[in-house]
Amino acid sequence: MFLSTLLAVSLALPSPVVMVSSLATPIAPLMQSTSGARAEVEVNFKGFGSRENEAGRLESRALESVQDAGVGKPRNEKDPLVVFTIEAMGPAGDEGYRVTLDATVEGKSLLDTPIEKVCEWCTEGEATGTISQVFSSVVPVLDRYAEDLKAEEEAAAKAAAEAAKANANNGNSGNTGNTGNTGNTGNKTGPGGPNDTQPTGMGSLGKIGVGTTVAGAIAAGVGIGLVVSPMRQNDPAVGYEFTNYKPPGFALLGVGGAALVAGVAMIIVDKRKRDKRSTSIAPVATPTTAGLMVSGRF
Repeated sequence: MFLSTLLAVSLALPSPVVMVSSLATPIAPLMQSTSGARAEVEVNFKGFGSRENEAGRLESRALESVQDAGVGKPRNEKDPLVVFTIEAMGPAGDEGYRVTLDATVEGKSLLDTPIEKVCEWCTEGEATGTISQVFSSVVPVLDRYAEDLKAEEEAAAKAAAEAAKANANNGNSGNTGNTGNTGNTGNKTGPGGPNDTQPTGMGSLGKIGVGTTVAGAIAAGVGIGLVVSPMRQNDPAVGYEFTNYKPPGFALLGVGGAALVAGVAMIIVDKRKRDKRSTSIAPVATPTTAGLMVSGRF
């Protein structure tokens, strides 16, 4: 009797039940970015009402999906904007989830159509797996865009470098003027090059020569005048006293002639010095030629 009663009680007890949290639903491995893609992420919600905590957990999962896939933070406006839209289905928002994703750059979508996946009557944990699956499907698109953008930036940088190099070569080889040892055009003065900035007028010696020549000419003129002047009687009452102007005339003529000759000589010497300074020899080197450059004023 006692045994049968114990057996009846044991049969009446409920069977043990193992509870499994819906949040423990395994999530499929994310596809990894292979090109170092970058993107800005935005998460929007519909139909969640006051279920802010649930929305916050799903948003965290969306951001973790992006991070776990190896997609970095954006650098500038050329990096895509990834937009998750998570909708709680049904009038009460308890009939499952709809996850939609789009990726745009400057308002233009990188996808033919936004990716959409519906998880009917699924739990919150199953919804996190859906979010990861949706983002995995867009990772290859982000990789292709990142590779194209990198190639475009490298091509632009290469073109800019080549243009700068071409400009530098044109500046060095296209000019063949007076810049000393540099061989470039222009009127700049370089080491060993002709000095085009030196004054082209008469030097100080030539100016002195001009003054001396003028003074000599005046003295010689006065001297000639005295030489040709007749003797003059000093006093009509004294008939034997006369003034002879020829001796001082000859003296002035000699001094004036000497000054005239000296002035002309100084002018000639000054001109020769200036001609000598204005002629020079300088080496010239360009990408196509090499030699010496002789220049001067004639």
